[in-house]
Amino acid sequence: MKPLFPISIIFVLCGFSGLFAKSQEEQRKAVAIGPAQFYWLLNRACSIGDDIGARMLLDAGADADGESDYKELCKSGFGIEPSWPINLAAHGGHEEVLKLLIKRGARIDHPEGAGYTALIFAVSKGHESIVKLLLDAGADPNFKGVEGTTPIQIAQKKEHCKILKLLTSKCEKGSARQSTTRPESKSK
Repeated sequence: MKPLFPISIIFVLCGFSGLFAKSQEEQRKAVAIGPAQFYWLLNRACSIGDDIGARMLLDAGADADGESDYKELCKSGFGIEPSWPINLAAHGGHEEVLKLLIKRGARIDHPEGAGYTALIFAVSKGHESIVKLLLDAGADPNFKGVEGTTPIQIAQKKEHCKILKLLTSKCEKGSARQSTTRPESKSK
């Protein structure tokens, strides 16, 4: 379900607020949205599944990873613990936003807090289609968070059998790929 008041509307309203300003300087100040604001707005769009707002923000220059925008937010005096757009989209099960972020180059295994990644969030919430999308994009099913827990262990604990099958299948393919690499020649 789409949010009632998507970020795209907020973004457009911020842009149109400059139309009512009296001077050119007031207009420029009224529409001044930069990296610090991009961080907050893109995170909101990703957490509520607003793919239109996320696309608009990325087109306007927001960082798909959120890292450089977060640094700008910190420089402006806000010292909050970071959340990354890809992790918020995965946590909420927002497939279209996640596809957009992946397409725009967001890091797949981008830990935050106690080492949680998009895959860890998706597994813990039981979002099977998100898990598949992340695995196809290269997420590591053996990634250990700060607490040392892997997505596979989380799927086992929560009894997400279909997700566990996806994760272990990816691991088997990965180890099969490693074992089919060309061995070093021992002959002389």
